[in-house]
Amino acid sequence: MIFKSRKLINLIALFSTILLLTGCTGSADSDRIVSVLATGPNDLTTSSFYRIVKNADEFKYGAIVKMEVNTASDTVVYQPENDRYIYDAVECGDGILFALTRSEKVPEYSLMYLDGDAETRSVFDSEYEMLIESVNGSVIVSDNYTDKYIFDPNTCEITKTEIDAVEENMLNAAYGAVSSMYYTMQDGTVVTLKKVFGEDSFTYNVDDEELPIECISGDEFKYVQWGNITDNAGVIYGVSAVPVYKNNHRLMEVGLGGLSIEDVSKELLFSLDVTGGKSKVLFETSGERIIGYTDKKVYLYRNGSVYERNLDSGEEQNIGKISNENRAHFEFRWIGSKLFVFDKYTGALISTLQG
Repeated sequence: MIFKSRKLINLIALFSTILLLTGCTGSADSDRIVSVLATGPNDLTTSSFYRIVKNADEFKYGAIVKMEVNTASDTVVYQPENDRYIYDAVECGDGILFALTRSEKVPEYSLMYLDGDAETRSVFDSEYEMLIESVNGSVIVSDNYTDKYIFDPNTCEITKTEIDAVEENMLNAAYGAVSSMYYTMQDGTVVTLKKVFGEDSFTYNVDDEELPIECISGDEFKYVQWGNITDNAGVIYGVSAVPVYKNNHRLMEVGLGGLSIEDVSKELLFSLDVTGGKSKVLFETSGERIIGYTDKKVYLYRNGSVYERNLDSGEEQNIGKISNENRAHFEFRWIGSKLFVFDKYTGALISTLQG
């Protein structure tokens, strides 16, 4: 099944982490995985957000924490009991929807919702694994990899649904199963980005008209992997990466957020005017990773520091060094102009920087 790749990906990621912590050969930074959970700087004004934290000592089975944006302080708001553990979660409404299980020997799965400062409520129980994904403004719950439900945070209920083809492809795309990505622009325009692994054409579709994205099409881009997409004033801005190991399908399925620095030959920040069809490469990396951007600036992670680069002048400013004694893999999340850096696999806060 297409969703079962997530377990394989998690095992690969865990194995990579063990190798990193036990001192495998190579530079400390080249094999670091870099992913961007929410790109920015952005217009978000939220005062807090939720995430899962896990570690072998205090939170063996995971915990839900609430982080205050201004102070970067955590409050534990939920810990599972009776040897249950948290394995999936999505923020929605004013809270977080998460899934619990016991063990593979005794399959038992529960869907729970924590609504702000209210009590945690049970939503749904199943004998099958449930997966959660935010799709096109809705939270979709997949039960037994087949049945689909929409979760309503206002009523704390799920409703079985037959999702349409666009939502189905978006849900599948979250697990690297299809070659199309659907993006809804601020003006409501739905754009379909298409890239078939091993083919040199990268295209977009609006109103059933398919056109090439010329700046990232061609032989060099046969194995390109896309990353985060945003838009402003009718123009799409996106990141795409050219992998080093071009024939490795696993890396493509993991997605850009699962690639280490040494996996990426280069990343490209590009723009696409979906009305006129004009596309342009705004910046091309060399030994660094793109972790944020606007229409005027690009933010780069390089050798333990974050740099802000002016796209017009090329001038760079070091906005901060990331403290990292444990050589963790990085997950970046922007809230407004504030950048949070987390350990990708434990959820621990590593650094905060101001963009």
